[in-house]
Amino acid sequence: MRTGIAVIISMAAWVCAGAWGGGAALAQMAPLSVYAPVNRPAMVKVSAAAGEEGQEAPLEVRLHAPGQEGPVAVRRVRTGEVDLGSLFPVLFRPGPSGPRVLYAQLYRGGKGLGPPVVIEPLVPRPHATDGLTARVMEAFEKRDAAGLSGLLAMPASKVEELRRAVVRREGVAGGG
Repeated sequence: MRTGIAVIISMAAWVCAGAWGGGAALAQMAPLSVYAPVNRPAMVKVSAAAGEEGQEAPLEVRLHAPGQEGPVAVRRVRTGEVDLGSLFPVLFRPGPSGPRVLYAQLYRGGKGLGPPVVIEPLVPRPHATDGLTARVMEAFEKRDAAGLSGLLAMPASKVEELRRAVVRREGVAGGG
């Protein structure tokens, strides 16, 4: 079964945009969609009002990880619709310890503009099953006919042992 990571873009950016000056007077980045499937566009709208101080400096988006000093990545952008997924492919790859929350912040001239956009990976919940079912599913998913035959030929005592074992399967679609 194919599983993957999806990304949810926080609606907090929309809420904060209104609280931080209504959005029209400030440069900001706002999500165009709340959910972005794996390796699909994660669109945001970048806007900048005319006459802002430092307007000649280019706009850039910095991708940050909470608790990490300095940005994970930095990319220059223009106003209009921007695909964060293509700018930052790391959004769809888990970190060393698994999927992680990141946030994208719009900058101009080294100054953060507007609220950050919080990006949170959504992963399938782990699924617990018995050892026999786990072995059968593993062989089935790998199209391993010999493995399935071996399970059918297994002594009853071993089958019962597998049935009593609890196995955690990660990323099982429909697992809860």
